[in-house]
Amino acid sequence: MQPNETPSTEPNTTQPGPSLRVRILHILHRVIPKLTLKHRAQVQVVLREASNPDFDYFLLVVLSSIIATFGLITDSAPVIIGAMLVAPLMSPLLGLSLASLNGDEVLLSRAITAILRGAILTVVMGFVLTWIGRYLPFTPLIEPSSQVIAQTHPSPFDLGVSIAGGVAAAFALAMPEISAALPGVAIATAFEPPLCTIGIGLALGDLGMAGGALLLFLTNTAAIVFAGVFTFFILGFRPKQLDIRWRSLPRSLVVSAVLVLVLVIPLIFLSATFVRQGKEEIEIRRTVQLTLDEHHASLVSLETTESEGILEIEITLRSETGFVYEDVVALQQELATSLQRTLAVRVNVIPSLQLDPLIPPTRTATPTPGPTMTITATSTQTATTKPLPSLTSTPTATATSTSTPSSLAVANTGSDVLILRAFPEGPQIGFLQSGDILLQLYEQELLNGMVWIQVQDQAGRTGWVPQYYTVLYSSP
Repeated sequence: MQPNETPSTEPNTTQPGPSLRVRILHILHRVIPKLTLKHRAQVQVVLREASNPDFDYFLLVVLSSIIATFGLITDSAPVIIGAMLVAPLMSPLLGLSLASLNGDEVLLSRAITAILRGAILTVVMGFVLTWIGRYLPFTPLIEPSSQVIAQTHPSPFDLGVSIAGGVAAAFALAMPEISAALPGVAIATAFEPPLCTIGIGLALGDLGMAGGALLLFLTNTAAIVFAGVFTFFILGFRPKQLDIRWRSLPRSLVVSAVLVLVLVIPLIFLSATFVRQGKEEIEIRRTVQLTLDEHHASLVSLETTESEGILEIEITLRSETGFVYEDVVALQQELATSLQRTLAVRVNVIPSLQLDPLIPPTRTATPTPGPTMTITATSTQTATTKPLPSLTSTPTATATSTSTPSSLAVANTGSDVLILRAFPEGPQIGFLQSGDILLQLYEQELLNGMVWIQVQDQAGRTGWVPQYYTVLYSSP
């Protein structure tokens, strides 16, 4: 600077302003109420006491574990909610958040000890109660209940619920005037059900169930810790070495945020898998139900498993008219086309016959005169009489060496049901009742000492029956 020059009073415009992160923190600092140093000290003392794993803590863990396990086994949502209110694990998690933010080693040690011991004790209680229940005659745990399954399917929504619940819990704990909201937070961010589900899965030998519940517990834990660190930091709890002008973030907040982001990856993957499986299940049931409606059959059970990339579908149905091999092939082709994947279908058919002891069956046969003979049989088994389809046979007037088909009736088989088969001892086509009218066709076969004859029933189905169970029918 020259001797005659005067210093410039213009502001230096080259100096960078505060970053966006600093601006956001300043805005939050002005909006959120500030806690005094004394108030923050009281909160820390309260969390130290609540995070201490003493006798009261373990007693509540045992009781809440018993309630939650029984609620999961019996599929009772109210019982599970009761376990959530009794469980004391929320306080150690908030203590872990505050300790990792303030660097309180005493609180950190107590919180980690309480969380680990409480979690292990809960899993053990769930395992023992389920293991004992398997040997009791009245245990309802034949298969996983809907409440158990819900604990094994974590999703990003569970992560969002835990983060929101953690913010609410930390804020309610720091603000005594709204501490009444803590029971509701405990319900939303429950830890007992997934831990008990881990024990149930281990007792049942289902590692997939235990793994899904473990992922849900880790998700809830990481989300609560992150939400607690963030809330306490905004409320004024921060390390001593942190710049008072909020120019940097505590390391614990960054670490917990990274952990939450890491957990998002498997949650998204599992959610996509569950959505795909749910869509497949809906499509399978829709296609199967349409096929059963066409054959007047009812669905008993439908189970799907996947082995080496092949979707195996086992269907159990109840049918009055039968379900033949060609029907199963057509159903498998339709499912493979709809799902666009390799699959195998197995169908178990349960014969169905409705009988009313108060209404005995009545049968009448009415011949129609003329060259075309129509035989109509009526069977009454309920209050409503429904005529069966007509069976029409046109005999040939020309005398040839070919025998004329004769009319038969189903004899008393002992069970009032005779199976019509596609060929001798082959797959079933339908069911016949004692007294049903049949038209004997031209073919017959001797198999294993029994004579089988080819017949046509009143529904127009052609099949084979043992000749032993038929008698000649003569119209009145």
